[in-house]
Amino acid sequence: MSAASSANDTSSSSSAVSDEASAASELRQQALRLWLALEGRPAQIKLKQGLNVTAVFKACDGPQEHFAVTDLAAPTSTLPQAVLRAADVRIMQFNDFKDLP
Repeated sequence: MSAASSANDTSSSSSAVSDEASAASELRQQALRLWLALEGRPAQIKLKQGLNVTAVFKACDGPQEHFAVTDLAAPTSTLPQAVLRAADVRIMQFNDFKDLP
């Protein structure tokens, strides 16, 4: 393999890594914009245990492992604030999307 061929391989490999990093960055930015747009919206949440609750979505942590909510209404009680583990959430449904970015 010639030095020019090796340099070309390194350049195209470097370009592919750069493209992947750029695409990953864009996806992270889109996810952050979505979480910000959902702040304050009512949600219907189905937990993996089969429990259905409603709440107002407030925030998501960086790794998207926890959701902060307010006015969490479960069948037996209501909590003014709660943090839900993403691992415990099967579905989080929002009905109003007309003004999302």
